[in-house]
Amino acid sequence: MFSGAGLADLDGGNGVDGGTTVTAAQLELMLAGTPGSTLPAGDEEALMRYSVVYEHGDTSWGAYVPDLPGCVAVGATRAEVETLIVAAIGAYLDDLRDSGQPVPSPRRATGLVDVA
Repeated sequence: MFSGAGLADLDGGNGVDGGTTVTAAQLELMLAGTPGSTLPAGDEEALMRYSVVYEHGDTSWGAYVPDLPGCVAVGATRAEVETLIVAAIGAYLDDLRDSGQPVPSPRRATGLVDVA
């Protein structure tokens, strides 16, 4: 499975698996549709949409996919990490398929909450 080294840089060493707190300022959402939905793809395999959480750290950007444990990416910029997480998801899902494991359906949804 794909994971990115250096995610600990985002939160002072805790890492995503160590209980990272995502603040409103750090949280960037990728909402392209309803999680768990599939897109029509003709004769091709149905496309799935996974929620991705982006975090801006002091020295880098990170991203992780809550529905795919350990699927993370780290880059110098938001644009770089967006490209890397797409590749990471592809590699993660390929690894699951190649090893005969089931591919999890997207189940998580994200949203914004305004507070004063």
